[in-house]
Order: sequence, then C-alpha cells, then structure tokens
Amino acid sequence: MGTARDLLEEWKDIKGYPEYQVSNLGRVKRKACVRHHKLYGNYRCVEKILKPTPTKKGYNTIKLTNSNGHKTFTVHRLVAKAFIPNINDKPQINHINGIKTDNRVENLEWVTNQENQLHAHKIGLNKTRKFNEEQVKYILYSTIATARLAEKYGVNYYTIWDIRNGRSYKSIVEKLEKKYGNSRGLVRNRS
Repeated sequence: MGTARDLLEEWKDIKGYPEYQVSNLGRVKRKACVRHHKLYGNYRCVEKILKPTPTKKGYNTIKLTNSNGHKTFTVHRLVAKAFIPNINDKPQINHINGIKTDNRVENLEWVTNQENQLHAHKIGLNKTRKFNEEQVKYILYSTIATARLAEKYGVNYYTIWDIRNGRSYKSIVEKLEKKYGNSRGLVRNRS
C-alpha cells in the first residue's frame, strides 16, 4: 500500500522527453529505461525523482535530456503544460500563493503579463522601491557587487543591474555620467 502522496500523485509524460514525467504535485522523475552508450553498450536507468535547481529569481528548474541534447526547464511550466489547459493562449504561469517553489497544479494558473504583475502587487510581492539621486549615484559608482547592493536595498538583483546598465533611472544616470563620467569603466547597453 502506498503513501497518501502516492494516492494523490498523478504522473504525465513530458512532450519531447519520453524518459521523463511530471506530476501534479510538482515533481519530475526519470522513468526506468534502457540507454545506449557508444563505448559501454546498453545499460539500465532506474526510476528516479529528480532534484530541482533554484534560479537566482527563486524558481525551480530541471535539466532534461533527449536525443537532441540537454535543455533546462522551469518546473512550474512543465506542470502547467501537462495539467492545465491554456485555452486563451496566455504566456505566463502565476503561483497563486506567491511561493515560487510551490509547483502543485492547484497553485498554478495561466496568466497574461499584466495579470501576473497585478497579482504580485496584490499579494505584496512587488516591493516598489524609489531611489533618490544620491542612492543612484552610490549604486552606479560603487565597487560593491550587484548582489550585495540588492541585499542592502532589499530589491531584486536586476533592479540594481538595470540602474548600473542605464536601463532604469535613465535621466539620473545620464546626469551623473555628465557630471562625474563613467568612472567604473562600465559599458552601458542603452538598447
């Protein structure tokens, strides 16, 4: 007799990756299989639940292999594609409870970018931070690592990265560069 999880867990094949399955509880496994190695011949693979790798943004990813090579996928996208019909062809998947590692099917929904942003704002995930000119100057010319500055100001890594690369606070960045120059020698991508 299986555990409660075994009774509730449903597995579906992952399209294009016949050796793998994803579950409605947000787990990914490699099925038992026979593979061929050009030097060692055929060998058996045992069924195995794969351990996800977190991204810098906090999402779980899994690397899958097929005849074309390796590819990394976010677990929530694999679950949504397998279990949630996307009848309106929405491009993003929202974690309803805001926990990016909770990839159970009942915690996921297809959304537009606007719906995703609105939801994040409603549940307090979008912590909008306004920087003044002095703070932008500090961020721009500091030798402190981007990740450390993000921690210091309580913002996402990319918020700091965007300032340092002239993608946000453009008018302040341009004003500071005119006044102080680009003293760190950063190459700014203004596209």
